[in-house]
Amino acid sequence: MSEPLLYVFDDHHSRRWAPFTLTRPVGELLFGCLSLRERAERVTGLRCVGYLSRPALEGFDEPDAPPVVKHGSVPEDRTRVLLLSRAVPEFQELPELTGPARITVEGVPVGWVLAPGEPLPEDRQLRFAPEAEGPVIALRGRVLGFPWDLVAGTPARIASDVRHLFPRDDGAAPGVVRVGSEALSVAPDAELEPGVVVDTRAGPVRLEPGARVEGPARLVGPLHVGRDTAVLGGYVGTSTLGPVCKVRGEVADSVLLGYVNKAHDGHLGHAMLGRWVNLGAGTCNSDLKNNYSRVRVWTLDGERDTGMLKVGCFMGDHVKTGIGTMLNTGTVVGAASNIFGGQMPPAVVPPFSWGSGTDLRDYRFDKFLQSVERSMAESSHGRGRRPAFEGRYEADFPVRVSVLGSGSSGNATLVWAGRTRVLVDAGFSARDLVRRLAVLGVEPDALEAVVITHDHGDHTRGAGVFARRHGTPLYMTERTRKACDGLLRGQEEVRHYRPGRAFDIGDVRVEPFITAHDAADPVGIAMVDRSTGLRLGVATDLGRPTAQIRHALEACDLLVLESNHDEILLRTSAYPWSVKRRIASSHGHLSNQAAARFAVELLHPRLAAVVLAHLSHECNRPELARSVVGAALESAGWRGHLEVAHQDHPTEWLDVERLRLEAGPEQMSFL
Repeated sequence: MSEPLLYVFDDHHSRRWAPFTLTRPVGELLFGCLSLRERAERVTGLRCVGYLSRPALEGFDEPDAPPVVKHGSVPEDRTRVLLLSRAVPEFQELPELTGPARITVEGVPVGWVLAPGEPLPEDRQLRFAPEAEGPVIALRGRVLGFPWDLVAGTPARIASDVRHLFPRDDGAAPGVVRVGSEALSVAPDAELEPGVVVDTRAGPVRLEPGARVEGPARLVGPLHVGRDTAVLGGYVGTSTLGPVCKVRGEVADSVLLGYVNKAHDGHLGHAMLGRWVNLGAGTCNSDLKNNYSRVRVWTLDGERDTGMLKVGCFMGDHVKTGIGTMLNTGTVVGAASNIFGGQMPPAVVPPFSWGSGTDLRDYRFDKFLQSVERSMAESSHGRGRRPAFEGRYEADFPVRVSVLGSGSSGNATLVWAGRTRVLVDAGFSARDLVRRLAVLGVEPDALEAVVITHDHGDHTRGAGVFARRHGTPLYMTERTRKACDGLLRGQEEVRHYRPGRAFDIGDVRVEPFITAHDAADPVGIAMVDRSTGLRLGVATDLGRPTAQIRHALEACDLLVLESNHDEILLRTSAYPWSVKRRIASSHGHLSNQAAARFAVELLHPRLAAVVLAHLSHECNRPELARSVVGAALESAGWRGHLEVAHQDHPTEWLDVERLRLEAGPEQMSFL
């Protein structure tokens, strides 16, 4: 009988472990003495033959690592074991792996055993719901949530791995000072020079073949020093050092995936570094905020509270820093970036960035390749090799939307499609816009444009100052420009567009359409991501639904729709009668009831999400808007994502593709 085939797969959560998953599957990240993939192989007793991950990673090629394969290339005539990359099973005896069965770790579904002939789960199941009927193979262990969980768990994982894999104590060579009773495991051709202090009081130390530690140095367990890695002096402890690294200075509670050059002094704490990272002399990272509060870290789904007091930096593959670079607590540096100049970079450095401090520009791909070829040629392990992602690099930026805030006091919506970030309206002060963008991990200078829908202050308040400070072009109609004279000083870059005529901003096609609101020249905005065809609509201050508005919004995958007021609350409010009449008129705003009727009119099988916006503080309540519109949509058979935007804070990132997959291809029963 043929041996089962092991495949390690990245679910939706794994695929968003920025900055590492731009260039590698999660299974190739180190945790303890092994990569997550090697651990799966040890526990199952099977060799991993491939990864199932993002299509952009197909062609991933590193020595001793399995390839990322196409979903359709997995054979069905063999037993296959599919295991989630974030799963960390303990070493344990497993029953015979015969399908069909599902695999759990501490009750969490993490994979399947598929019998010959049983079809492979669809990509949607791999990404979102690894569940199935049938017997359960229950494993002990844990499932990692975020990259910082991996960093925080590394010392304990090293200790457990050494005790299981390398239980023998090899003792210390002459001239090496030994403190503590935990194991010191030294491979036969590893070397500890005289003058080295090995402290195993808190945990064991393991040196892999070819590892070398020069004196004077202090090694503190739990510590794993990878194959052919050289420790050139300093304090190095409670860390995993991957293969072929050069390390000097202070390194604690960190993970270096391999081929990292930190050959100079400098502090690296609670950090995680990708492969082929080069740190200039004196590069240091902070891992503790000076107010001792919990550290928040940017992710592809917005800023997250780690729940931890100590979190350092996260660097993708092929990052380089200049002499004296300082990195703040929780900084994320995207792959293939080159930062230098002694100024502290922002908390989020996008992939392929080049520059100093906040003055970051795109790193030309050809220049990057030249630099990498030279640096890899310096190493005997890299000579003749090219970056693992050359020829297949594809920025896997999903189409995402966040309403930064919406209501009578201010409106702004951020759209990120491909490599293009566009702000629709700027109804908050420039300072407040920057603060709200920071919550999402977006630097203000990264915006390609601000598109203004009409001249009212709750849509334009910060436009002029923001454009002047950050050099961001403003797009508006000529009549709106004239109505905004008081906000603009003539120093801004203003580009005019005409309602009904589409125009391009980077990767986005913008389609402005006329609305019936009582402004100088009001429009709504539809946007199309040119690479995926995903369509978004931002429709507030509509006045009334018109045929033109219906046509513009009829095929949206995500819709931001105003649900301004409850009709009873408006009638009984303290507003003057003239204001009530204006709001309820055909040139004012949609009520909850009108928004519900219009949303049902716009339903179609691709509509994945509706965000209710521009709620009146005086005449509406979020629960009222959600109840009225939600009931109408549910009655129509829609089961997509319904969100209510708030005035005071941004929504989470709404990933349009993910929401579409969650809703399913046939999401409306009446169709």
